[in-house]
Amino acid sequence: MSAHPMLHFEEEEMNWTRRVLAVAAVALASSMALGEVTTEVKKGIVTATWANQLVVKMADGSYRQYTIPPGFQFDHEGQKVGVADLKPGWEVTATITTTTTPVIVQVTELRNGQVVQVNGRTLIYKDDAGKNQTWTPPEGFKFMVDGQPTDVADLKPNTKLTATIVRTTTTTKTKRKVAASAKSN
Repeated sequence: MSAHPMLHFEEEEMNWTRRVLAVAAVALASSMALGEVTTEVKKGIVTATWANQLVVKMADGSYRQYTIPPGFQFDHEGQKVGVADLKPGWEVTATITTTTTPVIVQVTELRNGQVVQVNGRTLIYKDDAGKNQTWTPPEGFKFMVDGQPTDVADLKPNTKLTATIVRTTTTTKTKRKVAASAKSN
């Protein structure tokens, strides 16, 4: 995650009530990429079914038990059948298509504070909770004080501050589609 603080300072007295401690907005937007698509085919022989459970003997000789979602249907010789209609000995094939799409997550947070002192390029400020915090802004960073760009070294004690912190990260959204068929032996 990267943080991109944009700080604005005002010399005038600000209302420090706790009406708004933090404002958080999460914006989810798909990235321009369509995502990665993978397809996997699983085959096996039905050995047992009950309720929404299906037990299949896989090609490697292992047995797998699957929980079949309500309403899921298999294609059996052109007919749609449910898990209860499958018979031991039938061959089942499932084609699983997985689409993984990058998703941008952005969180915006509002914080208030007050300058305590400045030591070189390091700012010491009192946060919302009244606790002293230390932050060294990157070289060339400018604060807006009374509408004017200001260097950290020019900040004065007791200057009120409001920081809008935007954090952006990328996560993934996964969608699976399963198409299954069954064939009598």
